[in-house]
Order: sequence, then structure tokens, then C-alpha cells
Amino acid sequence: AILADSAPLGALVMESPYGLRPHLIETMRTDGLNYMAPQYQSVTMGMILPILRRYDNAGLDYYTEPVRKHFTSWYLWTDPDGNTPDLGDSTWTSYRSHTGLWLFEQGYAKYGDPSMVLPVQEHLYAAWQKSKLKWEDLPRPFNFPRSYDVLLYGVENIPRGKPDASWPSQNFDDYGLLVFNQGQGDKRLWMALPYGKPAGHGHHDKL
Repeated sequence: AILADSAPLGALVMESPYGLRPHLIETMRTDGLNYMAPQYQSVTMGMILPILRRYDNAGLDYYTEPVRKHFTSWYLWTDPDGNTPDLGDSTWTSYRSHTGLWLFEQGYAKYGDPSMVLPVQEHLYAAWQKSKLKWEDLPRPFNFPRSYDVLLYGVENIPRGKPDASWPSQNFDDYGLLVFNQGQGDKRLWMALPYGKPAGHGHHDKL
């Protein structure tokens, strides 16, 4: 409310060289990926999303187009096991982890795009096949403290059924990564080829 009612303060927080808008412009690639190495995508967005949400509640919408794309781009570059390309200074991370899944549901809650919640739907479908619970009674795959974010800012129901398993090849041209996919399921072949811009926490001596 303070930011919404005070134009000078809002401009300072949002538009100054250290404000949110310059930060998003500087760090978010146009194809929806953060400038960081693959392993840091969910960690970075996990810090940005609560800030975006709080400004949104104050009537200040800074959900940019790259932010919108992030909720699908991040899982579209993963291998058949759901792991990111191992291109940074730490090991891969999985979009199927609790760290990643809570982000996708909040993206779906914001934009209403079913493709954004595909990883959560995939998780619930696998759990539903193994249980005797109704789809609506399946527990969400989130641990403390992120479960509170989903409870307050998620959705009541996730789309039912088995999600689309097709994964197209992608060129993330602003980030600098080619992802090749062929086939589906256990027969899917995958390759990631980095090119272009250096990434934060990246190892640029790797071939």
C-alpha cells in the first residue's frame, strides 16, 4: 500500500538502478530463463517470485513477459529424467523436486496456462496411479516452508489426467542453449548444446 500510494518511493524501489524492473531486465533472458547456470534457475526465481507477488498485491504488476515464459522454459530444457543440463559449478537439479514444483503451481495460479503446471500434473498422475485416493484428495508434493506459499497463492485443483509427454526441440537463443529431443517416454533421446552468453555460476572452460 505504501508503494502504491507514494510515487517517489515506488519509483525509488522499482525504477532506480537497484530496483526490481532494472533487475528483471538485466537478469531475465527474453526466452524466459534467468542469466544463471541451469542449476540455479529455481533458486533464483524462488527469491524473485515472492517480491513480484507482494508488489502485485499493491497494484504494481511487474510480471514481465520473460517471467511468464519462465514457468514453461525451465522444464522444457530438461533431460528425460527431468534434470537440467549440467553446465554450472554444481550438479544438476530436477524440475520434479519440491523446490521446483511449487513454482509451477504459482505460475499457473497467476496466468491460468495449463502448460505451466504440467510438472505438478505429472507428479500427481504418478501418485494417483499408485494410490486409491480421488484425484482431488491427492496431497500436493511440497514440503515446509513452500507448502504455505502454495496454500495461499496456488490453485484449488490441478488439471486431471496424464499430461502431454511430447517434448519439442528448443532453441533458447537469448540464453544460448540448443536442446534436441527425439522420441517420447523411455525412448526419448536428448542433447543440450550451450552456445553464446556466459551464465552466472557457469564453468566457461567446459566443452
